[in-house]
Amino acid sequence: MAKRGGGGGNAGLFGKIAGWFRKPVKTKLQKPPPPNKKPVAPPPHKDPNPVPPPKTGDNYPNERPLLDKYKDETDPNKEPFPGQSVQRLDDQRREEHRMYVDQDGNMRYAKDGTLFDTSTATDIHSDGGRAIFTMDRHGNIYASNYQGAGDFHHSTLANGQPISAAGEMTVKNGKITHVNNNSGHYMPQIQQSANIIDELNSHGINPPVYMHPGHLLNGPDNLIANLR
Repeated sequence: MAKRGGGGGNAGLFGKIAGWFRKPVKTKLQKPPPPNKKPVAPPPHKDPNPVPPPKTGDNYPNERPLLDKYKDETDPNKEPFPGQSVQRLDDQRREEHRMYVDQDGNMRYAKDGTLFDTSTATDIHSDGGRAIFTMDRHGNIYASNYQGAGDFHHSTLANGQPISAAGEMTVKNGKITHVNNNSGHYMPQIQQSANIIDELNSHGINPPVYMHPGHLLNGPDNLIANLR
């Protein structure tokens, strides 16, 4: 009887299997991770009503000086307010009273952007509800809900300097509803009234502006055009 070989048939099979394990395994190359990208910051928030800086330039050079009778009003030993001293505001304090008109035609405080309102205003020429205001030659408007005889006047807001406009205004939640030129310290004339009309018109608003004691300058009859 012939002798079987030492498992020759199986040896071939095992050899193939062993050879298969010895073959290098091809692996799929993975792409390197993308470099870390810096997060993109969102665009900065744009305030729809940014507070503008004070205006410069001689936009309204036709000014009115303080009347001579009030030149010594800061001296309590002199007329016109003996025993009292009318305030003067330096640049820092005046800035607290500076106003601006936003893109929607609302008057706001430059100090914090809040809407101006004269509902609680007290003045010496009316029953209240009107603020005093001045405008300088640059077109900066300063206003105050307080006016006190011998204490705080148009000359206070203007620091005793000439004005390009002065008077009173009524403002309801930012909306200007009335402007006049009532100021005993400066006695503004037609040109100063024209100045405030032009400044407000430049912001797209046209509230009624009166020449004291009650002549409507920019109404249907357009008196301002005839008086300029």
